[in-house]
Amino acid sequence: MSVDRNNVYDIAIVGAGAYGAAIAYEAASRGLKTFLTDKGDFGSGTSANSLKIVHGGLRYLQNLDFKRARSSSQERSTFLRIAPNLVRPLQCVIPTGWQRSKSRLIMAAGLALNAAVTFDRNREMPIPQRLPTGGILSRTELAGLAEGLYMGDVDGGASWYDAVMTDSERLSLVLVLSARDAGASVHNYLAVERLLQSGGSAVGVAVRDQLTGREHEIHARTVVSCQGPWAHDATCPFGAIGSVGLLRSVNLILPNAGLKCAIGFPPRDDAGRPNTGRLLFAVPWHGVTMVGTWYFPSAEDQDRLTVSREELSSMLCELNSGFENWNFRGSDVLMLHIGQQPLHPSSRSGPQPIDAPLIAESDSFGGPRRAWIVQGEKWTTARATAQKAVEIIARHNGFELARSVSSRKPLYSAPQELAGFTASAGASASSDDDESLRYSLRHEMVRTLPDLLLRRTNIGAAGCPPPEVTERISKLAASELGWNESERLRNVEAVHTHSMYPHASITDQI
Repeated sequence: MSVDRNNVYDIAIVGAGAYGAAIAYEAASRGLKTFLTDKGDFGSGTSANSLKIVHGGLRYLQNLDFKRARSSSQERSTFLRIAPNLVRPLQCVIPTGWQRSKSRLIMAAGLALNAAVTFDRNREMPIPQRLPTGGILSRTELAGLAEGLYMGDVDGGASWYDAVMTDSERLSLVLVLSARDAGASVHNYLAVERLLQSGGSAVGVAVRDQLTGREHEIHARTVVSCQGPWAHDATCPFGAIGSVGLLRSVNLILPNAGLKCAIGFPPRDDAGRPNTGRLLFAVPWHGVTMVGTWYFPSAEDQDRLTVSREELSSMLCELNSGFENWNFRGSDVLMLHIGQQPLHPSSRSGPQPIDAPLIAESDSFGGPRRAWIVQGEKWTTARATAQKAVEIIARHNGFELARSVSSRKPLYSAPQELAGFTASAGASASSDDDESLRYSLRHEMVRTLPDLLLRRTNIGAAGCPPPEVTERISKLAASELGWNESERLRNVEAVHTHSMYPHASITDQI
């Protein structure tokens, strides 16, 4: 890895999840000399935990929050325009009739209001990316979209369209690669050891390569933390945001349940009565079914999150209760998507994460000046928050900015053969795909086998690849990256023991 230690950057960004990557792209594309680093791979932390939906803000209309609904709709349209190979329209449905606030009349009014607020959602949008209006469904139509859904107290459904990320990990990556193409210096597996300070102001970061142990000092006029839950650690050099507490947010990846749309449904008790205070969402994605989101108190080890057997059993019980033909067991769980988020201090409906973005100079939290903390909970708002953050930071530092292009210019796109390969999930990669894999290994900063299988391609995104697939691809990676046999075997083991793949000690006998 080449790091220019003599450069003085305008902005150094710590953490390359959705928000850090978006800030790097925004800053570099507007003329700032930009440095981006992550202690792991790009987008491998909380940003990898997602139901993949880019929300248009329908839920904000329940509280008549038109500003947030409008902003979310605009950002949904932005992602549909700038990343058409990674973000697509998705039909979403909620059953009606099982709760007074979910009656056909109320939901019809809500959908009409949503259509009015998002009236320009398809402006200048290519036809395949346009979002239909949606509407009220009959009971029969709903049953055809979600076979086996509990229908005892349901009289139909409310349908609208949001967007789905075909690969959220790769979307993080293309933001990073777009930043690189705009001139940013971008690095994975480069952990920040400490902030460099002078006169009470941040002047850079000291970093250590996680794979080689080499140390570097990176000098910058301002430093931005996009470290998500790690920003709440009492030892964080950017200052302690506060003891708000952290949540593990969990989504399950299960075999194909035959859904024809994303559907929100309530968990039910043994008598079929719905839990009216909560909805689960099930999303069909690349031949599997994603269900979530659950929230649990945080674990101590932020770098290797998991769930207990009891927690997994509870989740399976809840999701099975919503469908008469669902009987998923522990052995059916293909993947666990787990991230950490700050706990909302005053949520009335059980543990919920803070959902408002934060942009603040760290001296307000006991940290140095010219260091900033930026964080957010939703993929949808990452680009808009990045634009706002860069403009605020530029004003404070006297930086001149070019006009923002991030809402209009298409993001980095891989060559057609690689784009086609990464668009379909599953472990079906064959030797015919070797050239696509070689391209990724040579040009997309792959440093480990999980980088390649989980975040550059979709080979490991719907469950752990079979040993023969991992073995073949590991040998290809070894030849390209210069691994010896010991390093290759360590990388194979890292795939098969990855925390996203549930261990038998958790799933057995559930």
